[in-house]
Amino acid sequence: MRNLQTRDIFAFVRMVDEIGLKDELKNMIMSKDNIADLTAESFGYDLIFTILDKASSTKAEASVYEFFGGLFEIDPKECATMDALEFIEKVMEVADVEKWKAFFTSAAKLMK
Repeated sequence: MRNLQTRDIFAFVRMVDEIGLKDELKNMIMSKDNIADLTAESFGYDLIFTILDKASSTKAEASVYEFFGGLFEIDPKECATMDALEFIEKVMEVADVEKWKAFFTSAAKLMK
């Protein structure tokens, strides 16, 4: 598993665009008071479940697997068959909450 990298911002923006989550996510992230108060658990779980919910309704699963497979340094197909709890744990391991906040704030700015 690796840390977040610049290329992940662009992969994330492509995934969000394909899922159709751009406006909803941008509003959530750009709410600075809200994002500053989030804990690691609430931020990570809320974000992941929002992405997964939207992705499942738009049939954009492949984009989710590609994005997280890159972060986990595994094939997207392996990401698809990963234990669900292990998936959530790995998401939380990739970066601490402050890095996730900075990452998503930067990505949201690119979505303008």
